[in-house]
Amino acid sequence: RPRWGAGTRARRRRRRSRGGRRRSARRRRPTTTRRTRGGPTTGPTSSSRRTSPPAPTSSPTSAASSTNASSSDRDLVVEPMSTTGSTQPSRPDIRSSPSASTESVRARNSGSSSRSAAPPPAAPQAGAASPLRFDAKTIHFSVNAWVLVVAGLGMLPILPKHLADRACKLSLLGTVLSSGYSLYNTYGKPRELNMAAIQGWLQSVLGAKDFIHLMFSLLLVTSQLHLKIAALPVFCWALDHVARFLRRNFSRSSFYRGYLEEPCLWVETNNTTLSLLSSNAELALGFLLIISLFSYVALTFLGIMETLFHLS
Repeated sequence: RPRWGAGTRARRRRRRSRGGRRRSARRRRPTTTRRTRGGPTTGPTSSSRRTSPPAPTSSPTSAASSTNASSSDRDLVVEPMSTTGSTQPSRPDIRSSPSASTESVRARNSGSSSRSAAPPPAAPQAGAASPLRFDAKTIHFSVNAWVLVVAGLGMLPILPKHLADRACKLSLLGTVLSSGYSLYNTYGKPRELNMAAIQGWLQSVLGAKDFIHLMFSLLLVTSQLHLKIAALPVFCWALDHVARFLRRNFSRSSFYRGYLEEPCLWVETNNTTLSLLSSNAELALGFLLIISLFSYVALTFLGIMETLFHLS
């Protein structure tokens, strides 16, 4: 039997006393302890995974014993014990918080960047930046402006007769195109190709002013008469449309303010006078057409009578 020295026996006593103190501290202390061997703890136990606040210590003696135990052994890890029952479902692990925190930081960064981004520039006003857009109204205005110029040239007395007659025909043809285009943009075409749909479409079209202009111009274009007075109603219609379009779309233009504002204002204020002038010209043209019709019938009758006289 080997002989133990005094140092060996003292070490054995210290170990026994240390073990006794550990057991007493575990019984008195309301916390669980776990020893980690070879490194840090791998994670909390199932009963200590909740994030509730630790329960207060029961007495000063237990706090002193836990302090002595932790100071005596560096390998012990003391974790707080849950005060609630173990039947409640455990909350998610705290170690998953970095991913959630990074996601919240990204959301805050994206929100702050979207708030700090400059707002898009405001769209320019249609009347100031681009008053002349290539749409239906602009096409209608262009045709009416061409009709206004050609009709004005056709009514000039200093123009030769063949050029004046050609200018009147061109102005009437432009009115046909302008009136037809306006009717198509306003009423479109019949929804269905049956009698009821076509009848309803015709009822809406026949009362329009553009339809009257269309029939007037179409009748005079296809006739063989050359009357300068036929260009006067066309000139009044085109002048009214051009003045309204310029006043509505070019009110901020320097050229319009310098040269065209007063004529356009005069046309708008004397619109009734222009309508009366156009109506009187249409009435005079109607009487001329009636007289020309009677003269044509009379000439035809005289020709027939002369032929019969020679035959007899």
